[in-house]
Amino acid sequence: MIMSEWEELIRNKEFDKWKPVHTAFINAQFEKSREFYENMIKCGEKEKIIKLFGIKNKKAIPKLFE
Repeated sequence: MIMSEWEELIRNKEFDKWKPVHTAFINAQFEKSREFYENMIKCGEKEKIIKLFGIKNKKAIPKLFE
């Protein structure tokens, strides 16, 4: 879907049409982020994630402190 089509859907408030597209887009963003961090963990980059986010609570994300 191109931007002008998206804008038209939003302006016309065609919620039933744009909600599934928007939901799929947002879910894909979360999935790609999760995949990125999983790959960093697999490559031994746990310390970079911990430092980047300033994670101090080892119970919050146990996978990073295994």
